[in-house]
Amino acid sequence: MVWILGVDEIPLSLSLTDHKGHSGITVAKVGEATDILCSKAPGEQVGVRGPYGNGFETVGGEALVVGGGIGLAPLMPLTEALSRRGVKATIIAGAKTKAALPFIETINS
Repeated sequence: MVWILGVDEIPLSLSLTDHKGHSGITVAKVGEATDILCSKAPGEQVGVRGPYGNGFETVGGEALVVGGGIGLAPLMPLTEALSRRGVKATIIAGAKTKAALPFIETINS
């Protein structure tokens, strides 16, 4: 959950994690909270709490990862983790337009 002080708290997922301890989120501007979040300058504060939900384990050497549009964001750390474990991932991604597919260059590489 990301809390934009004085505005709202919204559910967002990590779309980036790296070996240096950095994390990132991907945001689609769809309302007041995301508009304000996207206008934040580096160093401005937001609140973060979580993680919530349940994890999962991979079984075997292949995985099918399916997502669409901005819903691809939380799947990116998953595909990176699968790759590090030597799991072959097939990704099926959909959206109304190609422009609405974030990470398409990463997926195609």
